[in-house]
Amino acid sequence: MRPQQRFNSASAALLICASLFVFMFARDAGSATQAISAGFHRTSYWQELVAFSQEPGSPESAIALLISDLHDSTRIQRTHERQSAVGAAVIISRCHALTNRHLAFEKPHLSRPELRNAAPTTRLVLVAGRGPAGRPLLKRARPIQFGDPGADGLSNIKRDWALLELDDCFRPDEVQPAALLAATAPTYEALSGKLKCAAFPIEDISADVVARGDHKLVGTTGASIIGEIDVGGYLHNCGSKPGFSGMPIYTVREGRMLVIALNVGTVRNQPDYSRPMDAWDPEYANTAVPVSDIIGAIHALILERLKLKRIQEAW
Repeated sequence: MRPQQRFNSASAALLICASLFVFMFARDAGSATQAISAGFHRTSYWQELVAFSQEPGSPESAIALLISDLHDSTRIQRTHERQSAVGAAVIISRCHALTNRHLAFEKPHLSRPELRNAAPTTRLVLVAGRGPAGRPLLKRARPIQFGDPGADGLSNIKRDWALLELDDCFRPDEVQPAALLAATAPTYEALSGKLKCAAFPIEDISADVVARGDHKLVGTTGASIIGEIDVGGYLHNCGSKPGFSGMPIYTVREGRMLVIALNVGTVRNQPDYSRPMDAWDPEYANTAVPVSDIIGAIHALILERLKLKRIQEAW
């Protein structure tokens, strides 16, 4: 069964608090659905990728390379069947980042109690920003909250998120944290053809490349949210391939990245990711987890954690 598109009416509210800026657009319960057919919105699904700046003052400085299974920070390698460089995360406060649950945990479909037990010993590394010598900064992090696990297939998409907390926070001059934009259908329709998305091609990444800061940030401009899946989640036409999980889908407002969703994967694996498809195809559509449903919980938790950190630092 093909995914369906649904449209909802919306109202808008703005929350700005502490170091996390959150733009929220509330959705109501009323909705209607419209089937996505093969000829619907025929834009390029897998577009040629363009380079993005990673300078500390740029909106894209909030995008971090996410490294897992890294016991030695000087090595990036395959551990069993899992590659150390696994995807992307987006920094949303000086001490926190957002990514997919399937990137944050080696076994993301365990029960919530099992993941809770695994979280304290789960260590990830974020590569972002620039230090005094111009080298990228490596920050260790661990998951502190995540979407409900256990669901498979399309019903898992809206739950595939995890909030990471850094052991050592970024300084204000090192990165520019992104804001979260809870977009309803009218919001993302107004931004159709204006969205951006960017991540790191992991096939080109090695320990030396990362140490020099030569890992490339590439992505798509002029992208769109195509619609909503009836079980939750977005369809989008950002260029995506293996390793682009956690890639933010965003717009830029007043020099700040506003994240609408995080790339998850595809409805069905594309046979060949080495070249662009001729047109967007719903059978191979890209999927993303919207931030709409999680903004409130994430905002409250981050404020609580930042307050606790300030208290601890005062001691």
